[in-house]
Amino acid sequence: MARHISNNPEAYDLYLKGLQQESYFTKEGNKASLRLFKNATELDPSFAAAYSHLAQAYSLGAENRWTKTPDEFKRLAVVTAKKAIQLDDELPYAYWSMGRIYSRSYLAELEKAKSALEKSVALNSNYADGYLFLALTLIYLGQAEKALGYIEKAMRLNPHFPFWYLHALGAAQYFLSNFEAAAKSFRKSIERNPAVPWMHRYLIASYGQLGMTDDAEWQITELETLGQRATIKEFMKKVNVQDSLYRKFFLEGLRKAGLPEG
Repeated sequence: MARHISNNPEAYDLYLKGLQQESYFTKEGNKASLRLFKNATELDPSFAAAYSHLAQAYSLGAENRWTKTPDEFKRLAVVTAKKAIQLDDELPYAYWSMGRIYSRSYLAELEKAKSALEKSVALNSNYADGYLFLALTLIYLGQAEKALGYIEKAMRLNPHFPFWYLHALGAAQYFLSNFEAAAKSFRKSIERNPAVPWMHRYLIASYGQLGMTDDAEWQITELETLGQRATIKEFMKKVNVQDSLYRKFFLEGLRKAGLPEG
């Protein structure tokens, strides 16, 4: 936070407004954050942090079907994240942004994601978000037990953590077969931000493993209300997990929940 990230007060103000809109994780918030971050970079072309967040806005737009041009958004996410690093190769968030994009199912370059996230925490040893997303990437690689240590560290560093920390904790618990704890973590995450779809998917799988099919059916309805397709085909296309055993384990939970194949 002590880093001076822009010499343009107006650009910085737009950036702060963009962060607020980004935090909602909604279609409307995504559209607004795209506009604000773009405007910030136009006013200050050297604003690496704004480019980093703009990259995430492109990625989130593609991931959640908030755009009519998802392939173009995916391309722009990568290009913009790389530009941020070129502008400031000592900005931890720039590497976090690149790491998150590499971890998405549309790229699935998890070793590159892991390397970028390790760089982010090497630049700032107290970077809670860096440790948390490094943990998520390890889960995607099939290393949930190792991920738990990073999740606990991230939560210590940021005791007022956002909802997606609970999602990461739930994912680790799910793949370690602690389904009751996983369901509890996902429910807490959803309580904090019910508009975000991915926690519902994991909660459905957790309920499937617990035999709670009525609760799973309710979550399926909730997901469809958010405009998401609730089918196994759609879930497996979007899941960022690449480890084959973990993917089978996730699929097993979805089938036990009664999710249609699609």
